[in-house]
Amino acid sequence: MIGDTRILRLFESILDRHQQILRSRTSADSGHELVEFSLGSQRFSCRTPLAGYRRSILNALVNHGASVQQSPTADCHIAIAIAGEDGWPDLPDWAEQCMRDPGLHLAMEATPYRYLQQPPGCWQFFDQRSRCGVQLLRSATSLPPWDGGAPLRNFLHWHLISNVCGLLHAGTLGHAGQGILLAGPGGSGKSGTVLAGLLHGLQSVGDDYVLVRLDQDVTAYPLFQTLKQDPGGCERLGIPADSALRRTLNWQGKHQFTLADLGGDQPVDQLRIRALCLPRISGTITTRFLPVNGKDAFLALAPSGLAQMPGDRGILFSFCAAVARSLPTYRLELGSDPAEISTSIRAFLQA
Repeated sequence: MIGDTRILRLFESILDRHQQILRSRTSADSGHELVEFSLGSQRFSCRTPLAGYRRSILNALVNHGASVQQSPTADCHIAIAIAGEDGWPDLPDWAEQCMRDPGLHLAMEATPYRYLQQPPGCWQFFDQRSRCGVQLLRSATSLPPWDGGAPLRNFLHWHLISNVCGLLHAGTLGHAGQGILLAGPGGSGKSGTVLAGLLHGLQSVGDDYVLVRLDQDVTAYPLFQTLKQDPGGCERLGIPADSALRRTLNWQGKHQFTLADLGGDQPVDQLRIRALCLPRISGTITTRFLPVNGKDAFLALAPSGLAQMPGDRGILFSFCAAVARSLPTYRLELGSDPAEISTSIRAFLQA
């Protein structure tokens, strides 16, 4: 597979095309939409021919100083492109067949390139040397259905991941700048807990993906402001059927909205993380924090992150392990009352 030099040449031709565009074009003469945004000290630039995609990025991202100005000094340049158009390579049949192999993205870790096929017709390429990425589409309608909630997620992961910083697939809740990370598989109550907390006065820097830095402390920063909750969960949380939060259903049949839709002062700029918690819907009346060993916490945090953001497995696992070692870890047995859950989390953080 990776021994087929045609694959590497194809990757190089796609990324070389991106370099040509960066050298020769500006927003004024390309006819493409441009957006720039910052995550910490890192500046990102994205160019897209898709009408409305810039708006999708700006709607999904927490405000990180986004603009439509192109800067040649951006740390990471991303292009959205349609195969066979505007000088981008088309994909021959042999290439599409090779790139459907689920093992290709693992094999590419031995090279400077990162790669992932989303649904058929959407391919993501990233060069770690030039810090350039390309999302190549078969057509303008080939974006994956989940892209609107977390656009460019894999490129952000590939660019930012290190031994001390990275994206984690986790939720957050906090009070007075102190917070907890919530980790676990789908259905564990993670998103419902975040939304319950937000509706009852707690803070958050994200429900699904957060940017975490490990220094003397573990600190979480906002990334995407998207929130999701199924209709049953909205009912349990007391969100009325005619609420603006329940107007949009996403591809999963869940209501999708943003932190900004909740009003108030959300989100905060950062949370100092005090514990890693594994929520579980227990059916009990009161919420309890029960100590759990770090290995269980790591196994709740790392595999889901790798499944959501493939590539750089070793670094991601190492980073997740370091986060789990740095924090007290608890099983969060969720009570049945959203207000009580929030009160318990606030009391836990104050203590």
